[in-house]
Amino acid sequence: MKSPFQYGTLVDKESFVNRVEERKQLKELLGSGINVMLISPRRWGKSSLVKVAMDELTQEDKHIRVCFIDAFSIKTEAEFYRIFAREVISCAASTLEKRLEDVKQFLKAVSPSITLKSDPTDTLSFDLKLELEEKSVMEILELPEKIAAAKGIHLIVCIDEFQQLALLPGYKSMEGKMRSAWQKQQQVSYCFYGSKRHMMMDISNNSSNPFYRFGQVLFLQKIKKEEWVPFIVNAFHRTNKEISEQQAEQLCDIVKCHSWYLQQLCYFIWSGTSEKVTDEIIEIRTHQLIDT
Repeated sequence: MKSPFQYGTLVDKESFVNRVEERKQLKELLGSGINVMLISPRRWGKSSLVKVAMDELTQEDKHIRVCFIDAFSIKTEAEFYRIFAREVISCAASTLEKRLEDVKQFLKAVSPSITLKSDPTDTLSFDLKLELEEKSVMEILELPEKIAAAKGIHLIVCIDEFQQLALLPGYKSMEGKMRSAWQKQQQVSYCFYGSKRHMMMDISNNSSNPFYRFGQVLFLQKIKKEEWVPFIVNAFHRTNKEISEQQAEQLCDIVKCHSWYLQQLCYFIWSGTSEKVTDEIIEIRTHQLIDT
């Protein structure tokens, strides 16, 4: 049986805890064309929050498309533009054939070479190799608006660990180009989210930086114990196991309601329980968590 508790990956909706107001706020802002900068410490669930909220939004409004870019491992400016173009094209077209058509239609200045890849299920995907010049860079940054306007959709670009881009050589020039292109776009919203508060605040609140007041700044708070307890109890119950409210509260206290560690601790205890959680199981599995 699959555990109802997840950690180390993006949490799916079934394993997602509450965040009703935060999801509503993200959907309202981004769906209305307001850019968002979401800031929280690592492992508080911001990436899962954005993913779940955007999945809900695309179900509620069929004219919205969302692409996700993880900036954490991007090492060069050229790599960012390549991934940016690829993900924007991929989210706006449902088939490989349509994506190839969009490359030809919307990336005329870039003349990319296209690489087709086959995975173990024989599904083809594509990647782009770009020869970048000043003109082609602006064409890539303007790509979301051009595609959205041509297809009659609203496009949302979500960039995780956005502050990592500030570490790239030449970022200051890159930052100015991004702001110049993106601030004019009417059918595109941007969601930047990051875990390094001081860097994200400098990007968004420093009046000398291009992204000053680019959008609404949101600070993610910890999920409260009173929201965690019913989630934990219900998760055990629906998998035919039992944990008391008092025991669920104890788990919250052990890790101070830290989302990642609480999901991990609950997983350890759930996997070590056949029917009913005991104090002995909690003690043994808590030590197991500490030792990992």
